[in-house]
Parts: sequence; C-alpha cells; structure tokens
Amino acid sequence: MPIYLDLANIIFSKAIVEQKYQGGCVQFREDWKIGANDKSVEDDELFSLAVMNVEDFDVEPLIQKGLHLHTDQQCSNDFVAISRYGGALWQTDWLESNDIFVWHKAAKASQIERAKHISTEMFMDEIDKLMEQGIYVMDTIKSGHNAGKY
Repeated sequence: MPIYLDLANIIFSKAIVEQKYQGGCVQFREDWKIGANDKSVEDDELFSLAVMNVEDFDVEPLIQKGLHLHTDQQCSNDFVAISRYGGALWQTDWLESNDIFVWHKAAKASQIERAKHISTEMFMDEIDKLMEQGIYVMDTIKSGHNAGKY
C-alpha cells in the first residue's frame, strides 16, 4: 500500500470487494483488468481504477455485481471517488490520503511513512534522478514490491 493518485481514481477496499462483489477479488481483478496497465493497480488492501473524470465513471457494473451506491447522496462506503485536485467526493471509514497517495487505514505503518516521506520530503529533481536509475518511487507501495529501493 499506498497507491499514487492519478488525475481521478475510484478506490476499493479489498475486504469489501471480497465480501460483496460477486466472485470476490479474483473476479474483480478479471472484470477490471487489474494489473494489465498502469491505470488499474492494487496494493495489499486496495484496488484502484484510474479514470479521466470521476463523474464519467459508470458505476452500474459495480452495483450489478453487489457493491452499493447511495444514489440519493451519490456516496458509498464500498468505494470512493477521488480527484487529485478536488479530493475525495465523499469520505469512507477505511481510507486515508495526503492528496498524493491513498492508503487503507489497516496499511503497515512503514508503508504509510514511506508514502508520506515521498510526498512531503522528496523534491522532484531527486525523484527524477531516481527515475533515471530505474527507481520509480511513485509506484504502488506494497509488501514485497519496491521496498528499500531508495
């Protein structure tokens, strides 16, 4: 965990997906092609779908598979829509963010600290130099992946 925010993201808790989505996390990965590109990713606790505009995202397939949206209030505790420049469209009880990364409240403290370090203490020239060396600090932070590379 954490996941770097794109311009707009739809974020899902894996625990909720496993419980409510028909076919659980395995089917969700298949339906939404998680990992097939840089725009659909997962960490230890979350799935993220990057979209151009959150308001253009079709939530009907999610509802048909068992997730819930309060249509009268346009909010959900099953997932959250986040715009990088506008923030979360609603709050959930399981997600936190610093406007650069999002993470599940159950994420490992070391992963959260790494996300906070990258977003508050690293300068773009330092990040660019690391990227030139093949170290992508903005990659999703998860167990067994990109740990300690900088």
